[in-house]
Amino acid sequence: MLRQILGNVVANPMVYDAVQKMAGRDETYRRLKPLLARAKGELLLEAGAGTGEITSILDPSTRYLWLDNDVQKLAGFKKKNKGHLSVLADGTRIPLAVRSVHSVLTVAVTHHLLDHELDLFLAELARVCRHQLVFLDGLEDRSSVVSNLMWRYDRGSHPRTEEHLLSKIRQHFELDMIQRYKIFHQYLLCTGKPR
Repeated sequence: MLRQILGNVVANPMVYDAVQKMAGRDETYRRLKPLLARAKGELLLEAGAGTGEITSILDPSTRYLWLDNDVQKLAGFKKKNKGHLSVLADGTRIPLAVRSVHSVLTVAVTHHLLDHELDLFLAELARVCRHQLVFLDGLEDRSSVVSNLMWRYDRGSHPRTEEHLLSKIRQHFELDMIQRYKIFHQYLLCTGKPR
């Protein structure tokens, strides 16, 4: 019941953005910015884009395409992002052509997906991507009391181990960089090219 109440509160775009900032968004963006610079002048798809806050760190020449399945997040995105494209869709069935985007970005999405959805999601990202995947999500860490408490109340309740995520990602992408860092959760950040 508490999880549902918190989920409804955090669904508000302004609350969502504030929670992301408190959860360490600035450190995450510091790490993502140089990786996203590779999409300069190109089309970048963010799958599971939330309110599209990532646009604040993109090079102005990057063409950004927002994709999420949450109508409230779309409203929040459109309110503060004029001129960017958006698609309201499920990431397991992306309505774009094969190799239609230069880069794909996914941040804190896969812990919302069941295993069969994770496979579909990664396959879809690989299908639409020409050059680069940038992937980031929190990891399961049973030794961290804080992380486990946060996962307990997160709307996405499927954190996975690093080994599990990497094995799934490698089925669709050839990885060229893997980093780990910790804020409240342990995070996996990696880049790769579609197979």
